[in-house]
Formats: sequence, C-alpha cells, structure tokens
Amino acid sequence: MLIMDLPSQEPLRRASAFLVGVVVGSLFCFCYLKWLDADTFQIAKMEKQFVFPVNSGLLPSLPLEGALPETALSDHNMSEIAHVESTMVADAIAKDVRVFCWVLTGKANHKTRAVHVKATWLKRCNGFMFGSSMKEESLGAVDLGVPEGRPFLWRKTVKAFSHIYERHLNDYDWFLKADDDTYVIVENLRLLLLSYNPNSSVYLGSNLRHPNHQKYMSGGAGYVLSRNAVKEVVEKVFQRNTFAQEVGPEDLLMGKALELAGIRPSDSLDAYGRPRFFPLSPQFHVHPRPPDKKFWLYTFSQYPMRLGLNCCSDFAISFHYVEPDLMYVLEYFIYHLRPFGVLLVPFNRLSLKNTSHIEVMRIASSFAATFNKAKI
Repeated sequence: MLIMDLPSQEPLRRASAFLVGVVVGSLFCFCYLKWLDADTFQIAKMEKQFVFPVNSGLLPSLPLEGALPETALSDHNMSEIAHVESTMVADAIAKDVRVFCWVLTGKANHKTRAVHVKATWLKRCNGFMFGSSMKEESLGAVDLGVPEGRPFLWRKTVKAFSHIYERHLNDYDWFLKADDDTYVIVENLRLLLLSYNPNSSVYLGSNLRHPNHQKYMSGGAGYVLSRNAVKEVVEKVFQRNTFAQEVGPEDLLMGKALELAGIRPSDSLDAYGRPRFFPLSPQFHVHPRPPDKKFWLYTFSQYPMRLGLNCCSDFAISFHYVEPDLMYVLEYFIYHLRPFGVLLVPFNRLSLKNTSHIEVMRIASSFAATFNKAKI
C-alpha cells in the first residue's frame, strides 16, 4: 500500500493565530479610538464653554467650527445711556460722504465669512455688494462670472469695478474694496475722506512698495477709490487695455492699472504720522514684540513700521485677517464698551444737540483738516 504523507498542520496553525491577532487588535483599536474620540469631544465641549461663557437666554453661544450664526449680533438698545445720540456726528457725515463698499468673496465663504461681514461693519456703508462667483440676493452677492481661485482674483476685481461703474457710479462718492476677512471702521474712513474731493482722482489705503518699485495699496487692508478714480481706471484701462486679463496679485495689479490711468497713491497717515489701514491682524500690530526685520511687511511697507500701542492711529480704519468671532469682539469693543469718565470723542454731544447739519459738518471738517494733515 502506498502511503502518502499528509501536509503539515503548522502553517495552518500560524495563519489562524495571525488572523485571530488581527481581529483582536482591530477590535481593541476600534474601542480605544471610540473612547479617545468621545473624550476629545468632551474636552472640546468644555473648551467651548470656557471660551464663550454664556448666561443662558441672554447671549447665544458661538460655535468655534463651521459657520457662526447670522443672528449672533444684536445691537444694544439705542436708548441706553451710553448710546443716546452717540452717532449724531457720524450720521451727519454719512449723508455727505457716501461710501459704497464691495467685498471680495467666493461662494464657499458666503455662510462662513460673508454673513458676518454683513452683520457687523458692512451695514455702516451707504451701499454695498459682495463680489462673488454665485448670486445670492439675501446676502447682496453678485455673480461676476469669474471662476473661483486666487489666480482669478484680479479678474474678479476688474469685473467688480466695471459693475460698479455701470450701476452705482453716480449714486456714491467713494468706493471701498475689502476682503471677507477685513474689518473696517467706516466712520473713521469717512473722517479721512472729509479732506478729499470725490471728483478728483484719489487712491487711499495701506501704502506698500513692491521690490520692483511699484507703489500700491494692500488689498487685504482695503483700499478706497474716489468716484473719479473709478471712472478713469475703467474707461482708460479696463475698457481699452488687455491689462485686465493679466494674472498676478490683485492689489499689485490694481496699483499698476491706476498708474496707467495716471492715478498715484495718496497718503493716509494721521497728524502724528501713524497709519490707518493695516494689512495684518490687530494682534500683530498692537503686540509690542521686538521687530523681525526679515518679515515681508518691513520690506514692503512704504513707511517705517511701529509695533505696540503706538502702532496705529486712534482713528484706525481697517485690519486684515480678522476671523468672524473677532469681528463680533471688535464690534463690542468699538461700538459698545465705554470707560466711565473718559471722553472718547472730540465733540460734546450736548453742545451739538440742537446744531444744524451744516454746522456739524463745518466742525467735523475742521477737525479732519487738522487730524488728516500728516507730519511725516
């Protein structure tokens, strides 16, 4: 009888042991990760409560991830003693210095950024629009017909100013361009603009100088054009020149386009030589850290940079890289918080109570003429 050797059982035992190890290890890892995820979620939940301590029923909590609720901002009652007639001068100036604000954004940012710009500073402009790639009437977003992405920001800007030229040019005096992470104190912008004529060609913002010697204004800090400047750049450059099809940094190309139209950057320093438009966050500019001269802004800034509390004009106009939650913090600090016994404005509201619009404007213009005269 032919006897055949049966195959060894050792490889089978090893394979079975390996499979059992894989299954047991996978189950252990799954359970550990579920526990870790639950623990992390609990920590994150506690962090939210710590960052935003909420008295239930008085203020909705602000989630740290995703879109902040559009209804998070609620203005204080204007009859409160700290707010009574507090906007009298600003309201008077707003009638004579009409500012149209357009904000560069994209459809992906409508709910995460744009709604919070609209809920905070944008409402103080005389008119506004969001320049986007998708129309949304409730937001005020206009479809400019330009694809998304950084390479197309310049084309978006050209389209936006062309849209303004066709639809809004004669309804406003000044046209501010900002990003959806720019925060603007519109009243301080109007103070600066009191010293200029919108029928002249004016270009104001955070003065930068490219290493190629091109002068321009930071796009993130926001820049403002007079009515005549918009007219000139659209008619002389955008409608006649293929320059509108260029690819590059939006703010640098805008400076070049305005130069082609014969418009030079103007200075916006205050009477103490302090800037008013800022291309970085408030935290960066106000923190008194030792200067890092290798940082790009030291090379690009047209004027010597200051850090610390003397960095900025007391009537600063804009900051960049402002996240939505910080926009609401700035709203409170600027428009609601009051130190008792400290006069914050150069006007006595009681003495202006029965003053005519013409006289209020005369007083405001006189202050602007002094404060806007930079001593460089």
